[in-house]
Amino acid sequence: MKPFIAGTAALLLSIVFYSFLHDFNLNRQALEELKVVCEEASAAGSLFIDNEEYAEGKIVFNQIESVKAIEAVIIASLELDSNMDPSVATYWQKKITYKAYFIDDRATDYPYLYIDSDTGYTTLIKAPTVVVTINGGKGRYALPLLKNGSDNIRSGAHTWEDR
Repeated sequence: MKPFIAGTAALLLSIVFYSFLHDFNLNRQALEELKVVCEEASAAGSLFIDNEEYAEGKIVFNQIESVKAIEAVIIASLELDSNMDPSVATYWQKKITYKAYFIDDRATDYPYLYIDSDTGYTTLIKAPTVVVTINGGKGRYALPLLKNGSDNIRSGAHTWEDR
């Protein structure tokens, strides 16, 4: 009877461990995807500048058009609907939120130390930059003890260089 109990306990322990590893790997992959989407969204947002300011030698982002581009990249890349709610096929469970920060020639003295309050993402900005922070919410965990973890938040930046 002892070998049966020990074998059953070992089987249950290995199932819990495998489930944890599976959840951990899925979350790590989703965080990496979130990082890439942040970088792509910030690059898309940095494409839209005010042409009148650019004619005077300043780079000032057209924030209205930049936000539209950022949202379009996030929606397409993370497979969301127009309200930023995830589809059934994605990893994400709740509405995705994001913040876009525009550091440009309008009122910034370079170099500028940027610290994101949500993630602690820190970068020294030496030129006009768009920073995008995406909050994907909680991970999709099977084990109940992991469901109360922190939100999946990533940031990425794109800088205008070589003016």
